[in-house]
Amino acid sequence: MELKRIDRILLKAMYCVVAGIIVAQTLGQAQLTSFLFALTFPLTVILWMRSVRRSLVATDFLAVATVVLALLFVMINATANHHAISFEYMKKLIMFSMSILFFQTAHRLRIDRSMINFFQGVVDLLIVFLAFMYFTQNLNMHLLNGQLTTYLTFRMTNPNLTGLYLTCLYMFELQYIVIKEKLAVKIMRIVAAVFLAVCVLQTQSRNALLTLVLYTVVALWLWFRGNENLKIPRLAAACISVFPLAFVTTYLRIAETAWFNSILDFLRGEGKGLDSRISIWKYTFEAFKDSPFFGAYYEISGGTGMSQMHNSLIDIIASYGIVVLILVCVLLYIYLYQYGRVYKSKQNYIYILGFAAVLFMGIGEAALFSGGVGIYIFAGNFLLSANAATEEVRGVVL
Repeated sequence: MELKRIDRILLKAMYCVVAGIIVAQTLGQAQLTSFLFALTFPLTVILWMRSVRRSLVATDFLAVATVVLALLFVMINATANHHAISFEYMKKLIMFSMSILFFQTAHRLRIDRSMINFFQGVVDLLIVFLAFMYFTQNLNMHLLNGQLTTYLTFRMTNPNLTGLYLTCLYMFELQYIVIKEKLAVKIMRIVAAVFLAVCVLQTQSRNALLTLVLYTVVALWLWFRGNENLKIPRLAAACISVFPLAFVTTYLRIAETAWFNSILDFLRGEGKGLDSRISIWKYTFEAFKDSPFFGAYYEISGGTGMSQMHNSLIDIIASYGIVVLILVCVLLYIYLYQYGRVYKSKQNYIYILGFAAVLFMGIGEAALFSGGVGIYIFAGNFLLSANAATEEVRGVVL
């Protein structure tokens, strides 16, 4: 759906708000961070309503069904546990719903190059700000819960979340390096990308670092190939959409074997053994087995409603049940496959690869769907940018 003036204003506001979240968090302004994060909720809902104002497609119904069923199952689970409903208890569900609605909005809207350039300008300013803070207040940028650590956090709640944000910024810079630009601009973006890569390394976030390396390899491959037959194959889209779940089930089978630990010994770090997620994931599966259909939103959070299972799809299946997980995976598959779309330029293709890379980071973090203070907006922007071409996005209008 083509953008109207109000859509442009809302999107620009969303971009500025998510940048403000990062700046406020880095400056230690917790109240401002919370206010800006809360502001993303109405902006997301309004943008989604704008995207469906003229027509509904199949994915709109799937997205709404996903959100409604998640809400219903959380209510049933709370009733079964005789637990009162509050905003704090439902906050994780709200964040999950906002992620689904924004991804669907990104799937529907068609932005132009001026919007991509606006967002890239916001990204560039963010990188300048982070570089300034890194070089002038380096010790403060390593604080975690008020304590000085070896992890680079930029004062975010945990270094893994920092790694997610920095990797997204890195991918945005890398995308502009791959597409045609003046040599001087490319050099500046390469410098920025190297800085961000160093920062990701210092967060010690293993899934962020792994994603960065893989995406760099893919971007280099794309740089040297032509524009013909650029697409996400059906099987690849399906595999990517369920990969975090497949990763966990495989990991739990081999993580405690001697050969696996010896091969990946280089990934160990202080307080970060290779088995650091095993107990959490095992507990999550046990909770799921007790309530596979309605989920265990209450149980896995100890009654608070706030939980993080350190894997995007494991978190969903444990919180909202298997039906919601299936719907989410179907939506992600559609967003990646794009009805078999063949991209006519590298510019758009590299953005959909960026969306796939963000989903890949879900192997070790659930922040994309459960509380990443706006990380879903960065992820959704990859989808928005992929749809900026003149090609029609084919859908089933109902």
